[in-house]
Amino acid sequence: MNEIAKIYKYMCPFCRRREATLFCDFVVDYPGTLFASGKNGFIESWQQTCNAQMCTDCAHKVNGAHDFCPDCNKLHLYVQQAYQKNKSKEKLRMYVDSILEEDTHERD
Repeated sequence: MNEIAKIYKYMCPFCRRREATLFCDFVVDYPGTLFASGKNGFIESWQQTCNAQMCTDCAHKVNGAHDFCPDCNKLHLYVQQAYQKNKSKEKLRMYVDSILEEDTHERD
């Protein structure tokens, strides 16, 4: 017997089967830092995250606190492998840049 597919208002774009209830927490940019001085001086920084919607089955838990979408998790694993392989920030930066360039060429 055929099952009737449920249609949710926010479908998971990765599996297209379940409701998207989470946002990706992968940091993609650090747009700024706010410095304030005075009696109660503080330093505040913020970051922009991927924020791709996803369901709980497609989310990848990282360090028990962050949920990464499948695309960002793939990039995260590349970076972790490169770090283990190179152990050099300059080499790591070059490696990640090459991955990002390949990804943009694939989408064109």
